[in-house]
Amino acid sequence: MSEKIVSTNNARKREVYHTDPDCPTLHTAPETREPTPNEIEAHGLEECPICSGERRVGVYPERDCPLCGETVASVARHLPSCPER
Repeated sequence: MSEKIVSTNNARKREVYHTDPDCPTLHTAPETREPTPNEIEAHGLEECPICSGERRVGVYPERDCPLCGETVASVARHLPSCPER
């Protein structure tokens, strides 16, 4: 079984536990720790959807710029410097 991790950030309601220490949602946590044996059940915590692979982060399909036709990873970031603008 994977190691379980919880954030020590008590400013937000804790709803999930993590199984990936590199989960991008943990970067805002001041510290992390291993939960106590009954904490996951007592708080009804579910596995983080990013850690479980249920939700992907930062993976977007490439698209064609509507002005110049160039295939880019982010049209929003491309448009300010688009040569056809």
